Amino acid sequence: MKRILALSGWLLVWLCAVALTPLPALADKRVALVIGNSAYVNAPRLINPKNDAEDVSAALKRSGFDVISGTDLTKSAMENATIKFSRAARDADVAIFYYSGHAMQFAGTNYLMPIDAKLTDEADLRLMVRADEIIADLQQAKTLRILVLDSCRDNPLAEDLKRSIGRTRGAGISRGLAKIDSPQGMIVAYATQAGRTADDGSGRNSPYTTAFLKHIEESDEIGTVFRRISGDVYNSTKQSQLPELSLSLIGEYYLKDKPKVAALTPNSDEVAALQARLRALEAQLKEKAKADAVVVPPVAPLQKQAIAMPSTIPSGPVAFDTQRAVLYEEDKSNPQGIQYYGTVTWRTENVAVKGAPSELAVRADVEIPKRGIKLSMLFRRNADASLPASHTVEFKFDLQPSFGTSIANVPGLLMKVNEQARGTPLAGLVVKVSDNYFLSGLSNVDADKVKNISLLKDRSWFDVPIAYGNAQRSILAVEKGPNGERAFKEAFAAWNE
Repeated sequence: MKRILALSGWLLVWLCAVALTPLPALADKRVALVIGNSAYVNAPRLINPKNDAEDVSAALKRSGFDVISGTDLTKSAMENATIKFSRAARDADVAIFYYSGHAMQFAGTNYLMPIDAKLTDEADLRLMVRADEIIADLQQAKTLRILVLDSCRDNPLAEDLKRSIGRTRGAGISRGLAKIDSPQGMIVAYATQAGRTADDGSGRNSPYTTAFLKHIEESDEIGTVFRRISGDVYNSTKQSQLPELSLSLIGEYYLKDKPKVAALTPNSDEVAALQARLRALEAQLKEKAKADAVVVPPVAPLQKQAIAMPSTIPSGPVAFDTQRAVLYEEDKSNPQGIQYYGTVTWRTENVAVKGAPSELAVRADVEIPKRGIKLSMLFRRNADASLPASHTVEFKFDLQPSFGTSIANVPGLLMKVNEQARGTPLAGLVVKVSDNYFLSGLSNVDADKVKNISLLKDRSWFDVPIAYGNAQRSILAVEKGPNGERAFKEAFAAWNE
């Protein structure tokens, strides 16, 4: 029952997200707190943060923000600034906190360092500002909250503290910052991945702030803006620094006026090209589907087969035992929704590649018997140089008459750590090929590709949001489990990824 209640709220979030209702821009109240600490008394001085704060403040003011800014702040000055910001955020629609300077984590809590901070033991952590208190201030904003921490530089004071409190308790001090899960309606952006350190840079601004200044005033949806920032940082640092980005937004938000074409065409030229190319592949995919149907009966029941993993790439399909699948379906007569249980069978198989040797792919055959729905998902590396996608995912639905409707849309694909968790979307685009048949192209932007592969390797569950032809919505949760893990491990090895 607890699981159903949790899902019903989560499902409503997804239903709103699928609607993609644009949020208003410029007619709202916007506040920002920007701090840049460079002139540390007891730690190495930093070159960029003061410049970062000045330039970010100017950019946000041009975007309609009331900015509270400060540079080289002591603990007392930082507290005064955060108190002023907390009051301003109470009736704000949008709130941003941007910090550039030294920071550290201890026992999973992130601390921002004033210029007069000194760490002799853990009691001195009270001389620092806790990031979770800033998040509480941000949460007061009605529509959008943004936390940016350009603060993962090497911090010698953290090493001093570790030595002073001993090896056992010092284990709670790690490099970089601890990961923050973004609450609903919030963007959390780190200059680099949690637990890693970032480059301070040699120019006027840090690599992250340089990218932030380049994109923050663009007339694009805010999630797109931050993904571009991450991509620029990754490329400008020669793939050595990948920002951590967590978005938990419902709908779209534009800091600048939304372009008139945004409602009709994708914001990105790359996504537009991907969409056009995917649609152009429709005839080819239909022919492939017909060819597949000759070899494999389309309504064949799923079979359980447990065999050992081969040490080399197999020449034919290799199937594994089944894992769990759950369909969470919206029901107007039941606010809690309805659950239908089923199974998924993972296997690797060789698929044809036009003009090249066949390649290994991963297939998942999902069956929800009581609902009369089957789904076959095929994950493969993209071998078509004209298609701007790193990988593709095919979604083929087989519906029994008792299902009573069709599949209208598959908005995307998400990865999550367990069945109860909220999923993280894979960056990509899904298009409808034919009735109950959809194709997703995963982004080949370097930063997106790295993150997508990481999610596919590390997360244990998939979420497939589904829109029915009768306007009903559902989420199909699919367990990867050890069998899916083995299939993806072999495929990624074959793909040299």
